[in-house]
Amino acid sequence: MKLNTRLAFLAGLVAAGLLAGCGGDKTNTDGGTKTDAGQSESCLDDTDCPDTSLFFCNTLTSKCEAACRVKEDCGAAKRGEYALDYCSGNLGCQCDEGKCVASLCSTDADCGSLACRNGSCVPAPAASGATRCQVTPDYVVAPAGTPVKFWVSAWSGTDPLVAKEGFTWTPAPTSGATGGSSATLTLAAGTTSVQVSVGGGVSCSAKVTVLPAVTSGLRVTVTDELTGRPVTGTKVVLSDATGATLFTETVGADGTATFGSASGKVTVTAFNAGYNYLTLANYDMAAAGATNDLSMVIRRNQTDKYGGYKGTFKNVPPTPNIKLGIASASLAGSVTDLSLTQLLGPTEPTDVKIGTIVDQKDVPLPAGVFLAYDVNSIKPNVSAQGLAGVCTKADGTADEDAIATGSCGTRSAWAVAGDVPLSELSGAASSLTGGLSGINFGQL
Repeated sequence: MKLNTRLAFLAGLVAAGLLAGCGGDKTNTDGGTKTDAGQSESCLDDTDCPDTSLFFCNTLTSKCEAACRVKEDCGAAKRGEYALDYCSGNLGCQCDEGKCVASLCSTDADCGSLACRNGSCVPAPAASGATRCQVTPDYVVAPAGTPVKFWVSAWSGTDPLVAKEGFTWTPAPTSGATGGSSATLTLAAGTTSVQVSVGGGVSCSAKVTVLPAVTSGLRVTVTDELTGRPVTGTKVVLSDATGATLFTETVGADGTATFGSASGKVTVTAFNAGYNYLTLANYDMAAAGATNDLSMVIRRNQTDKYGGYKGTFKNVPPTPNIKLGIASASLAGSVTDLSLTQLLGPTEPTDVKIGTIVDQKDVPLPAGVFLAYDVNSIKPNVSAQGLAGVCTKADGTADEDAIATGSCGTRSAWAVAGDVPLSELSGAASSLTGGLSGINFGQL
């Protein structure tokens, strides 16, 4: 296999890793009890299996597996004495690439009176079991009358607790399910916080700054994209169509800069040494539907301050296969703004030797990639970048000083890994030699 680019190779690893995790494991995920039903019988070809219309021989594992062409082939009515217990749950089974696999739920609506948790329909936990909670967003600066949607997350000890009801909001929501874990509130003058009681026990809150209405001139509010905090000290410049400066103001503690004499068409730019600058060109305050209140959201320069975590994958199976893993941290913002460098980290030159199909020096693998073959470690260490954001002190309150300086943040670590036969990797990687532009993302 020839490695033309690191992206082509990485995409092959991702595809193979994800494909290895789908369908092959017959562990029940919807509450049923797994039994053998003929699936563990050894075989060399399909005729060695109990019934060739219901089973096929997986030549990679030399075991019989439940076969299907359509979903109904996995049901008890069709399989008779070879019914699959993991298909008898309330979600049943799906026919996935010719194999019967247990169905997974994706939302509570899939589960009726139950709740969807980790792909399974289970009774929802009671909110009364929460020991702490957190409101998102935890800091809002907005004009009076602005509708803002809030969410609350709860934990029982260190474990997430995802209840369906039992949340009391103050002020009362203007929309959203009563007692639910999310609510939309319309900000009213004088409101300084939004509070949530979880199960009548623990409570948490978000700080709110409600700005008075403006009817003339122009007010510019500058906030941090990832924390919602005002970016105090930011210079806001208004210029005309020729680029000549009309007015300059500095953002105050409430996050605003006000231009009482501004009118007509202007270009607005926010400058801050620690952030990317942002420009709104040719804003016409006289146009229909225009507002005297502008919100400018800016992001901190990530090349100046970054952190994260590092380590390796444990419990790697001692099989003669390729072990693939990718580790990273959660990213804020839209998926359309996804940066592979931010997601997977900088590249590290790595000597890659996989059997007889790959033998190449200094392959630029991303820091977040784990790679091993058979018992040989190729790239055992992984690291993931973080983002400056919101963090708390030991007492659970927001550490505003650290947030303001960009020296802390809270992200979620994630990883995906697979133990993949060499034959599967070869096919996946060779189909992606054109780089990212040739990827079928639906198949991936």
